[in-house]
Amino acid sequence: MKDLLTPGMNPTCEDTRDPLVLYDVKLVRVDVVKRTLTFCHNGCALILRARNVASWLPGSIGRLTLHPSGEVGYLVYADPRLRRAAEYDQPHTQRWGWRLGDYHFCVHSGVIPGENGAVITRDVEALELAIPREFIELCSRFGITPQAALRGFIADVCGLQNFFVRPREDGYSSLGSDERLYAEAYWLRAYAEVD
Repeated sequence: MKDLLTPGMNPTCEDTRDPLVLYDVKLVRVDVVKRTLTFCHNGCALILRARNVASWLPGSIGRLTLHPSGEVGYLVYADPRLRRAAEYDQPHTQRWGWRLGDYHFCVHSGVIPGENGAVITRDVEALELAIPREFIELCSRFGITPQAALRGFIADVCGLQNFFVRPREDGYSSLGSDERLYAEAYWLRAYAEVD
């Protein structure tokens, strides 16, 4: 296995601000003293520095993201048998190919399947909505986009959760149990069901 020391920049496109994303990467070693992580990808060892390495789990397999800023992101696959199968990608429908042993399947691009390849299929409708200036300013004061605020409320009021073991292709995810409780209380107060 050859060594490749990567400080976080994309080695093939050093002038870009896009992160380098690698799939099917195995975390093979954690050095808490030196604060380094050693990953294996396609027969190469990538040795990276990170702020907090104590919680990283050697032996895990997942998606490694190397940001130009030097930040390291690693999302462990819920199913360690999962592998990216780009040869099955369907770009015209924005679907990515994956493999579990001999089983091949596609999910919405950017979504990493959960246990046994489980996902909640994307089932959404586009809606155009004029947003008043006051709502845009409110969102701005809280450092959130109107889209994110509305998506969060929709997920909370509908109880949508984007679980690691069964992710949602649409990305909707509740902000928490209290948020779901308050969203439901608001909904029932504002739109009480008629018997």
